[in-house]
Amino acid sequence: MPRPGSIFTLDRRSINIQSADSILSAYIQSFGLSGGFSSVRLCPRIQRDLSLLRDHNMRGNMGLTPLLLFIMRLSEVYSGHSLQYYHTAVSVPGHGLPVYISVGYVDGIEISHYRSDDSRAVPVAPWMQKVEDPGYWERDTQIGKSNEASYKVDMNTLMKRYNQTGGFHSYQRMHGCELRDDGSIRGYWQYGFDGKDFLALDTERWVYIALTDQAQVSAQKWNSPELRAGERRKNYLENICIPWLRIHLKNGQEELERRVRPEVKVSSRPSGSAMKLHCQVYGFHPRDVDVTWKKNGMDIPSDEAKQVLPNSDGTYQLRASVEVTPEDGASYSCHVDHSSLDEPLLEMWGSLLLSLYGDLLPLSYSLFNASSHNTFTDTLSLENPDTLHLCTS
Repeated sequence: MPRPGSIFTLDRRSINIQSADSILSAYIQSFGLSGGFSSVRLCPRIQRDLSLLRDHNMRGNMGLTPLLLFIMRLSEVYSGHSLQYYHTAVSVPGHGLPVYISVGYVDGIEISHYRSDDSRAVPVAPWMQKVEDPGYWERDTQIGKSNEASYKVDMNTLMKRYNQTGGFHSYQRMHGCELRDDGSIRGYWQYGFDGKDFLALDTERWVYIALTDQAQVSAQKWNSPELRAGERRKNYLENICIPWLRIHLKNGQEELERRVRPEVKVSSRPSGSAMKLHCQVYGFHPRDVDVTWKKNGMDIPSDEAKQVLPNSDGTYQLRASVEVTPEDGASYSCHVDHSSLDEPLLEMWGSLLLSLYGDLLPLSYSLFNASSHNTFTDTLSLENPDTLHLCTS
């Protein structure tokens, strides 16, 4: 035991919590306070956290947790498959982008692309070589060249509508279809300019909706009885997109059915008088995942978009953040549901207060069920108590 009034520095180490019941002993051991206490008292929140961990039969550890995209879509969790195409045109080449590029995805995996700097549609996913249609790549190349030419005209038109005479600008279209496990299908066709929504297809009425004043002219023209562009998109989505999605799913079955469990890490940082909580979910496959922050088991609403981003190894990552004002006795946890899991993962966050005869000393902590170890170090000023109080706030 340190002498009264002395400074005790924690050893820098990893603590592997083998079960919820060993968390308390790990707390004390990590402080180097394994003896000299006649009793240990736990505040209600730690008791509740330990009980919650037992209920979920978790394994974990404890530690101190001190591309240029123009249109980002929210991740919608559903059970099924998708085929999507992203088309991007820029006013001048730069930022690693050619003047025009089109990229195709199946379940978020890149399958093909066309770039204006080489003017060829090429396969990206290895299983795209299985496409039996001999004219597939030549036809996609011609479609790419046609789109490249039309996007240059569209870019000039949009710049005039927005009173832009120069500089770097982007014009993007995203369209695709989804095949749900229940057999239902869904399609979408959306446009953006300079990273903001411009125009979108209403797939219930099959008419275009203008999302800015500058898009009104295009919506009126495309919805006119002469063009009826929305109905032509319906035919593409139902009779071309869905059949090709089925072909791609058959050819890429081995890769697309791969299941990789997510790793989860929670962290926090002060945000004014509140606290910003982050739940980083990474390394998972397939793309669809549900991540939710909860307070005492109830969902915490968040205005921040949860964006699923690709990793270089074909897996995905997502960060979910909420801002809270920590309350005494409240429990905060991140819940992750994914098709690779038998049951949802639970990651808890809190802040530990070590109380020695009423002296409260803050020590942030996180509880993880990930296999990786975490380390921490801190300095505490200790008295010489008979009782060690562990509390959370």
